[in-house]
Amino acid sequence: RLARTALRFVRTGRSWPAVVSADRLGALAALARLRAEDIAEVTDVAVLDRIAAEPQGEELLSVLRAFCATGSTRKAAAEVHRHHSTIAVRLAQAETRLGFPLTDPVGRTRLELALILHHLRDTAE
Repeated sequence: RLARTALRFVRTGRSWPAVVSADRLGALAALARLRAEDIAEVTDVAVLDRIAAEPQGEELLSVLRAFCATGSTRKAAAEVHRHHSTIAVRLAQAETRLGFPLTDPVGRTRLELALILHHLRDTAE
């Protein structure tokens, strides 16, 4: 069961390795026990769903994942092969949609958690 839980975290984002060991998940394993229905009720996840449904929404989600993984607009731009000013505009749009700043540690943590929950909901058993 732990191995299946770890498998759900694989490719959650660039910052996650291709192989995730169950014994290294720690407190994150508790997130995998959340039901898809409960995750769907999380406001930040619902916003990510709305973003994903838009034209170029998946691209914006890729930008958000890259930003969380790198913590830098320029590094995220390199990751997704876009100019850093384009990424800055996309991040500002995402901040407006999400309703919180992505430039502070709490905002980035909140975004990363929302992205993880979004992924876990979509990979629920």
